[in-house]
Amino acid sequence: MKVLLWALGLIVIGVILFYILRKVMGAEVSSIQKEMAYGPFVIRAEASTGKTFNANYGMVAQTSIRYSIWYAGKPLVFPHSLQTDTGLAFLWRVYGLADAPEPTLLAGKAFTCCT
Repeated sequence: MKVLLWALGLIVIGVILFYILRKVMGAEVSSIQKEMAYGPFVIRAEASTGKTFNANYGMVAQTSIRYSIWYAGKPLVFPHSLQTDTGLAFLWRVYGLADAPEPTLLAGKAFTCCT
């Protein structure tokens, strides 16, 4: 019974320390949004910066940019396989093809492949 109480006490102390360290390390996320028109499309970009743990460097600032493409006021929906192949449910790059005869976008998403 004493061992169980000690273990429970250590778990509670660990949780409290986790939340204190999270506040001290600045776990808040800042976000910036921007919209860009390209022909009939609107490209929305959202940049989020926050702290994350890197095994090589410890706590580091990381910025993620997620894009979405809108047409006629509605977001374009991509195939389900594109949304789930990497664990990232968003586009990470959108390029406008300037020399195309019609407004054309090239949208990309990171993926992993095994050999």
